Amino acid sequence: ESAQEKESDWRKHSEEAAPTEELASLAKAAEADYRKALSIDEKNAEASLRLSMLLNDMNPETHSDEILQLLEATIAQDPENISAQLNLGAVLIQRDELDRARTVTEKVLEQEDSGQARFNLALALLFKGDGAAARTQFELALSKGGNVPEGLAWFYIAWSHADEGNMEVARNLYSEKKTVIPDDFKSIIEEKLR
Repeated sequence: ESAQEKESDWRKHSEEAAPTEELASLAKAAEADYRKALSIDEKNAEASLRLSMLLNDMNPETHSDEILQLLEATIAQDPENISAQLNLGAVLIQRDELDRARTVTEKVLEQEDSGQARFNLALALLFKGDGAAARTQFELALSKGGNVPEGLAWFYIAWSHADEGNMEVARNLYSEKKTVIPDDFKSIIEEKLR
């Protein structure tokens, strides 16, 4: 509970754009408490999952191997944990382990057909080079809603069309969905559409 309170404080302060030192201190305190919980009970699936999520939010590249281990430990203790499976799929995509990400995500879809699972599957398909199948999954993800990042889904749909040479479709789609695509991604797609 102490770790969750500290993590909650960290997330709240992150949204408020608190000073970097304060955020780092809060994150490290939450991390230490999760690690303590795991040292007391290494089979604590909740602590493993929460620590993996915290480390991923802190710095996914630095902590990639540990995040993967924590998620695998969580699933070993709680095989039906959808959140852990979704996070595992996302981490595998970040690590470019796309075949395994697809397998994990398809297993999630057997349990729960959610927008987030469809979004993860779409990313795995897209990065494997199957733009058409990815677009179908992005559209399904958007239709299911939930925690699906709408702007990113439309970015990737437009990007995949451009990647396949369907420039007019990509330009029209970008023009139509420009307001929901995150600012950080607009320059990427605009460069591709030139």
